Amino acid sequence: MKKAVAFLLIFAFIFSLAACVKGDNATETTESSASTTDIETRITENQTNELVSDSVSDLSAVFETENSFLSPTPSVITSATADFGFRAFKQAVNRQKNALISPVSLLTALAMTANGADGKTLEEMEKVIGIKIETFNKNYSSNISDSNGVKFANSMWMKNDKKNLVVKDTFVDCVTNRYGAEVFGKKFDNSTLDEINAWVSKNTDGQINNMLSEIPVNAVIYLINTVLFDADWETPYTADKVIENQTFTAENGITQSVTMLKSTESSCNFFELGKTKGIVKHYTNGYSFAAMLPDSGVSIPQALDSFTALQFIKTVTPMRISPTCATGLYPVYVSLPKFEFKCKFAFSDALSKMGMPTAFSSKDADFSNMGTAYGENIFIGELYHNTCISLTENGTKAGAASSAEMLAKSAKPYMSETLEFNRPFIYVIYKTETGMPLFIGTVRDFSVQ
Repeated sequence: MKKAVAFLLIFAFIFSLAACVKGDNATETTESSASTTDIETRITENQTNELVSDSVSDLSAVFETENSFLSPTPSVITSATADFGFRAFKQAVNRQKNALISPVSLLTALAMTANGADGKTLEEMEKVIGIKIETFNKNYSSNISDSNGVKFANSMWMKNDKKNLVVKDTFVDCVTNRYGAEVFGKKFDNSTLDEINAWVSKNTDGQINNMLSEIPVNAVIYLINTVLFDADWETPYTADKVIENQTFTAENGITQSVTMLKSTESSCNFFELGKTKGIVKHYTNGYSFAAMLPDSGVSIPQALDSFTALQFIKTVTPMRISPTCATGLYPVYVSLPKFEFKCKFAFSDALSKMGMPTAFSSKDADFSNMGTAYGENIFIGELYHNTCISLTENGTKAGAASSAEMLAKSAKPYMSETLEFNRPFIYVIYKTETGMPLFIGTVRDFSVQ
């Protein structure tokens, strides 16, 4: 049975939207198809100025000195996505037991928003994103594009109110040419609500049918991004490998009954990363699932602090030099629970702590490159992020929706290994070849749905 992952980003730009580069002209509502670039920026000695995050900048030096682990060197977008993703996920796990985020979608959302920022606001946002916004724009289509079983779509919905809403032409050009967005001009009434929900449903294969429950009277623009991930396990679990009434021990020590998926994996797919041991399982479409079990006595936050984004990429990509393979193959017996969870986040506090508080300040935010609405300053009110996931013997099905609201004003050899994910663990769905994470999540308590 085909399984799907649907991921959605919604931006409610409440008082204006803007341009990817500065421009002063108001734009009429248009509808445009994308023209894309095939340029891909890779980290080299002459390109480190495109990286603005300290942690991402550190990646370039390591890639230069340790490039035997990775060939070719990951693109700056892949590196920034992994680095940003794990930093954001550390914030998420502090607030929800079974946290799940999509680094690719969140980073795309912030990058699109940053195109309307200027001054200190833009500087902080680029610091959090980890890459110059011009570089992200230039390389988006070559790094985040449709592939086997993965589909990305963007759209921009503007209120037909030319008297009060000024949107810069350069922004519309950017979202259509760089991000491939469809552009619509609507009344923003109940019919528009139905049209937006229908667009979202279509581009997520029906995974998300009612993204919006209403359109507020002060909403003027929605910028929507969807990601559809559709894949089965490369090796599905047969019926005899699906074992019911197994035990999972939650963080509070309470035991819970779960269904375990049993398999015997090659040691080439086993790894040790920081204070975790993990296993990689492949999907049929060039993506993989990495499950990481913290060492005994190590909490989820402690485990996340024990490795870097670079170390994750180096460890899980197929170009890695595997010590376990080098010392000879052996079986790894894996027990992975079936699980299904939903979670919701409001990311303004997390992003402020990560280094971009000005964007959320009604007094200090500078989104002058976006334009104006009713002559007022604009700022980010909130970034909402909703997700769900279901992992079964056939594959993985997940969905998510996010709404950003703009307002005015080395491993040891073993003869065998056993990994039982019968206590809290971390998981990542990533692009097999590059290590770019689509989703990062954790399972900590089956009593929390």
